[in-house]
Amino acid sequence: MRLLLMFLLPFLLYAERLSIEQLFNVKTTKVAQKDLFVQKTYPAIVKLDRSKIVDIAPRFSGYVEKLYAKEPLQHIKRGDVLALIYSLEVYNAKEEYKNSLKFGLDKRMTAASYLKLKLLGLPKDELKNPTKTLTITKIVAPIDGFLLKKDVYPGSFFQKGKTIFRLASNTHFWIEAQIPSKDIDFYKQSVSIIAQVQNEKLQVKKHKLLPLLDTNSALAIVRLFVEAKGILAGEYAKVTIIEHKKSILVIPKTAVIRKNGKWYAFRVGEYEGEYEPVVVQIKPLNNRYYQLISGLKEGETIADSAMFLLDSDAQINGLYND
Repeated sequence: MRLLLMFLLPFLLYAERLSIEQLFNVKTTKVAQKDLFVQKTYPAIVKLDRSKIVDIAPRFSGYVEKLYAKEPLQHIKRGDVLALIYSLEVYNAKEEYKNSLKFGLDKRMTAASYLKLKLLGLPKDELKNPTKTLTITKIVAPIDGFLLKKDVYPGSFFQKGKTIFRLASNTHFWIEAQIPSKDIDFYKQSVSIIAQVQNEKLQVKKHKLLPLLDTNSALAIVRLFVEAKGILAGEYAKVTIIEHKKSILVIPKTAVIRKNGKWYAFRVGEYEGEYEPVVVQIKPLNNRYYQLISGLKEGETIADSAMFLLDSDAQINGLYND
């Protein structure tokens, strides 16, 4: 045993002269300012953009001769024929226009007859040649989308002004997220909003906070306007609101230790290997950083590892003031 101690003594004496930094390879970092974005994610749901819903209510009465738009949610393309209609009112207007051409009436009379056809809301291709089909007129789709509602059947009669078809856009949607009332200011200060459906990010055209608050749940609604193909009303979505950029002092979570109800960082001392415990006030920021409130200044160097060893060394050397 005596021989072993004599053998180890030079190494122990040498180790005493080594600093903690040399022994344990203490990493350091500087207190720095960072521009950070704060973001929060909320569950949301896809809804039809009601501003893009179109009601088709003919300006004439008539009978449905043939129906093409039959099934609920049937996909429709702009210009598709939804139904063929016989309308006595349209027939008479076409006859009037035809006669004005046939008998060479005053141009103003012909123009007035043509205007009557336009005001009846006939499709463009019929207006190009109104006399081609006198007895039948077409109801065509004004948008791409799908059939949301139909209120006529083959052979049925409808009065003018009655909504016989309702179409919804299949590319324009609302995405609505419910946010706690305490986050309303967070939303108002946001610089960016991201919508996700089926793990795909969608471009948000615009967004707004609805002037409505659920008194029971204290939730407000943020509505996003998006254009997208392949998504469906009723699908679940995620909305991420990103707050304005902040320039704040931060330190890594690995650079502090909690002791006796206080947070400490170890500031690099005047001499090599010296570390001074400093009380700091911090606030959680994210999974990597704390926001530094007080205790250190920008640019100061602190330890970023070996916290427990530095704590033990500070206790042994009486460096804590409390």
